[in-house]
Amino acid sequence: MAETLTNNEKLLQTLFSGKKGKKFFGKHVVVIGGKATILPSNDQQAARLIEKLEEQYPGQTPQLVFIPRPEIYILWIR
Repeated sequence: MAETLTNNEKLLQTLFSGKKGKKFFGKHVVVIGGKATILPSNDQQAARLIEKLEEQYPGQTPQLVFIPRPEIYILWIR
């Protein structure tokens, strides 16, 4: 049986593959609702952004991830 992926999982696979999303390389990113948003470096702004996204996508949990540059290797075990 084939495993079905959520929109967030598909987006994360695309971002981690290095094929797309060059603007996200080397950044901390919030993924929710199948969309990725760069997390501001200011803690207060980041908290406000996450609160805004949680209101915009009720019932969904934002995922905070670091998207490495293509030359960096990270072991991703599922």
